This record gives sequence, C-alpha cells and structure tokens, in this order.
Amino acid sequence: MVIQFLIRLNNVISQMMEWDHCQDCRFILIANCKRQLLSMCLVCELGYQLLENACFPHCGDKYVLKYYEECDDGNLQPYDGCFECKFQCAEDCNI
Repeated sequence: MVIQFLIRLNNVISQMMEWDHCQDCRFILIANCKRQLLSMCLVCELGYQLLENACFPHCGDKYVLKYYEECDDGNLQPYDGCFECKFQCAEDCNI
C-alpha cells in the first residue's frame, strides 16, 4: 500500500513540475542521507547537517568525520586545542 502511494505521488509530482533530482527517470540517492523520500533527503547521517537537500559535515557536534574534520570538541572556543574542526595550539604558538 505504501509503495503504491509513493508511485502515485511520484507520478503526480512528475506531471506537476520538472523534477531536478530525476536521473534517467530514476530517483537518485543523496550522499550521507539517512532517510529520504523520492529524491528528497529528510534526515542526514550522524555528523552531517541538511542544507538545501544535501548533507554537509557539521563542525561543532562532537563527531569527527574522517576526511572532513581533524577534531571536533563541540564548541567554537579558539586556542583550546581544536578550533573550526582543525587542531590548534595555544595562542602565540608556532606549529
């Protein structure tokens, strides 16, 4: 029943507007999206935030994302060892 509803919803949406997220008339998966409906992300994976139907790394949530963040201490305090998700030493030090 849910699948039939989604198929009908897809047909209605396709007829009403040009669908930007349709690729060869198949809906595409959104990277780092935990829950999506058709080609719209509803919830991102842990450590990511939803912005304009895309999931981006979220600095300041205490989750370190490999390849995107060096550290994440959950605050925006400079000189505490981690700032803007990059390692940082005390004020006036040289790395």
